[in-house]
Amino acid sequence: MNYEHWAHLYDDLVRDEEDVPFFVELAGLARDARVAEFMVGTGRVAWHLAAAGVALTCVDSSPAMLGILRRKLSESDLAATLVEQDVSALDLEDRFALILIAFNSFEELVEDDVRLRTLNSIFKHLEPGG
Repeated sequence: MNYEHWAHLYDDLVRDEEDVPFFVELAGLARDARVAEFMVGTGRVAWHLAAAGVALTCVDSSPAMLGILRRKLSESDLAATLVEQDVSALDLEDRFALILIAFNSFEELVEDDVRLRTLNSIFKHLEPGG
């Protein structure tokens, strides 16, 4: 799906936040550790993680979605590292104690080889024991 065409509508269409407390609590268990959210979109969960003080890296392939997240963080005086890359081909030097993909984002990966590459990417970017 090309999110560039409808990124500006995403927050109006996807309003469910039932999972947000779970992810904030999970990130809290990794206190003082680095956390990444892959396929972050406009930051439906990431904004709350940043507000909780999580050391957060946000990865998405859509410049438009990341632009909206960047604006939200800036308007709230919050910080996170934003990375524009495809999670199935991600190559960062960083490793994380926790990597999450929220909501139904993983289901957007419809090809088996892309799913497998994404899972390998997650494993590659996890700290030992992450």
